[in-house]
Amino acid sequence: MQLSKVAAPFTPFIAEEIYRNLRGASDPESVHLCDFPASDAAARDLPLEKAMDAVQAAVKLGRQLRVDNDLKVRQPLSAIKIAGLEQGGKDEAELAALILDELNVKRVDWVADETQLCDVSFKANFKTLGKKCGGKMKAVAAAIAQLKTFAGTCEIEGFALTADDVIVTRQPKAGMVVASEGAVVVGLETALTPELVAEGLAREFVSHVQNLRKQADFEVTQRIRVAVSCDAEMKAALEAHRAYAAGEILADELVLADGAGDVDLNGHKTGIKVEKA
Repeated sequence: MQLSKVAAPFTPFIAEEIYRNLRGASDPESVHLCDFPASDAAARDLPLEKAMDAVQAAVKLGRQLRVDNDLKVRQPLSAIKIAGLEQGGKDEAELAALILDELNVKRVDWVADETQLCDVSFKANFKTLGKKCGGKMKAVAAAIAQLKTFAGTCEIEGFALTADDVIVTRQPKAGMVVASEGAVVVGLETALTPELVAEGLAREFVSHVQNLRKQADFEVTQRIRVAVSCDAEMKAALEAHRAYAAGEILADELVLADGAGDVDLNGHKTGIKVEKA
């Protein structure tokens, strides 16, 4: 009933249908004759909202880094490092679990400042500061160049500076790619261990078999048998992650053999045959 009342201004017809199916004899005839529900400010969980803002900011930047640097989503990465985000009072492990799941990384590191992710330098934006600072421009520019951190605002020589006034240059540390938004800086470790590569291959295999299931119009619950011909590296990856792969594709039987095929899984030519169990 509450949902139909809240939805009524936006989806009037479906809200009316829901309401009329639920209303009692003493209720108004139409949802549009009801009072709009009053909100309960005490029901808001502000620490939770703050924590989820942090999660969403980190995930957004992490996804951007994967796209910009051609880091496939199905390839696990070792760690994401996050600077400039408060955890909102929520348990660190709880937040980390959400980020790990969304970005397919193994570890979340909350770091004190962005210098652990990249080398940072600051330079005056003369286009915005020229008129603002006038004859003190040289002194302001020199002071900006000496900054160690910049959170988006500061005061130099009596002038209030904003993010538009300071050009920030970030050079990622070796083995990392970095993205930022405001004071939030996120870095992904890009080095791949053999274990990470193997897990990525297994995930690619699962994705391809799921597509084969769809093309074959199998029921979602249909158990299958899978025969795979592949090179030694792919075979080792599937052996290491056999339980995961079989569980994801509902395979009662997963047979691995040496050989090749016409399916390219991250550079490994693989043959895959799928049939009903």
